[in-house]
Amino acid sequence: YAEADKRTIQSLIDEFIAVRQASITLFGSFSDEALLRMGKASGNTISVRALGYLTSGHQMHHQRVFEERYL
Repeated sequence: YAEADKRTIQSLIDEFIAVRQASITLFGSFSDEALLRMGKASGNTISVRALGYLTSGHQMHHQRVFEERYL
C-alpha cells in the first residue's frame, strides 16, 4: 500500500537509515526511570523499555523483507 515498488532502492535505504537512527536517538534519550514506565498499547500493559525491544525486532523484520525483495 505504500507503493515502495515505485521508489528507488537508494530512497528506501535512506529512509530506513533515518528512521532507525531516530529510534535509537529517541530510546537513548530516556532515563532508566522513563524506560520502566508502564502504559497501554492495544489494550495491553507494556513498558517503554519493552516498546524499544519491539521496535528493534520490527526493524529486523523489515530489514529481512528488504533483503529478500530488493537485494
